[in-house]
Amino acid sequence: MLTKAAPCTGCVTMTLSNNFNEKIKVMDIEKVFAERFKTGVTRRSDEFKAGYRASLEFESNGVRIINPYRIGSAQADAFWAGAFERRFTKN
Repeated sequence: MLTKAAPCTGCVTMTLSNNFNEKIKVMDIEKVFAERFKTGVTRRSDEFKAGYRASLEFESNGVRIINPYRIGSAQADAFWAGAFERRFTKN
């Protein structure tokens, strides 16, 4: 579900629900992030990495995913690509 974020005109926030029967385990966000973006893997933009980290924080702590970039911009698309990669491929 997409809704407009209050603090930023043109920004989008996405709330994804965790429909798990078991309690989500708190993960070491830094460890997962470092493993995904270690040297030698496909290079990604800072915006992509920000989206990936936002998705990790949502998965671990329930923090809402808020895209700080203008809708329709390349930065916003990269942010969502990073967030969706984590949510749907678990890479």
